[in-house]
Amino acid sequence: RMFDGIYTQNKSSFGDITRFALTEHSRHYGGAGRSAYYWETYHVFGDPSLELRTTRTSAAMVEGPTQVPVGVSPLEYVVRNEAGQPLAGAMVSLFLRNGTWLDSRRTGADGSVGFSPAESLLTPGEQLRLVVTGKNLRETSFETLVIAPDSAFLNLKEFRLNGRPQSLAGAGESVQIDLAIANVGMVGTSGAELRLDGITGPADYLGSPLALGAMGPGEQITTTLLGMLRIHPNAQRGDQIRLQFSWTTREGASGRATKNIEVARAALEIIAVDFGANVVDGGIRPGSSGSIFVTLRNSG
Repeated sequence: RMFDGIYTQNKSSFGDITRFALTEHSRHYGGAGRSAYYWETYHVFGDPSLELRTTRTSAAMVEGPTQVPVGVSPLEYVVRNEAGQPLAGAMVSLFLRNGTWLDSRRTGADGSVGFSPAESLLTPGEQLRLVVTGKNLRETSFETLVIAPDSAFLNLKEFRLNGRPQSLAGAGESVQIDLAIANVGMVGTSGAELRLDGITGPADYLGSPLALGAMGPGEQITTTLLGMLRIHPNAQRGDQIRLQFSWTTREGASGRATKNIEVARAALEIIAVDFGANVVDGGIRPGSSGSIFVTLRNSG
């Protein structure tokens, strides 16, 4: 039955394979004989989510910062396969230097994954370790060192779309983007320029670079991009839009940041129909006419 689970049902995790085999064994014997004994005895010892290898293993490649200043969040990474293509569905876990687990997430369709660990954990000198695992993948590690920058370093913190705090935008919507930008560096800057360099996903941006004023160490400002982000009318619910920003201070420091937006669409469904006075004994009166009352819900 385990072979059936693997080769006819395409099950790959050891938990799914074992559960299928025990279920089919019990069904075949109708719970008689030793099927109850097998059901109670044969279990997976260890992690049931481990995947059965179905081909040669390959290595993953991680793109991300090797150093991040104190206070920068989220930490953004992209995982690719050996051919350089985005690797979707890989499990990525984040650990401190001492092995303390912080978080685990799966990569999206574009291979991206982000973490927002508590700032109190990210002290200068802390070494973060990223571990990537997945089906037919060899375990891959990537390290990011937390540093105390000796120059201004800008971090894009709060992100609002048409005044909304959530990162959702409707299909066909024109979006004004408000940003809270913090200087997490150890020194100030006399000014900087913020640019939206690239967009992936169903959206266009019409605007120009934004000039930022002087910012002292730890200072935060709120500003609005000089342009509108236009979501394509045919964008589908759940589509991902990735905004790629860059900044440069007048003193020459520079950096990059990304923000993600998810497309939302209205989804109307009929939840109730009322024929009013025309309903008699649970049915509609023959030859009757009149109003029909429909209750709609937007589940989008």
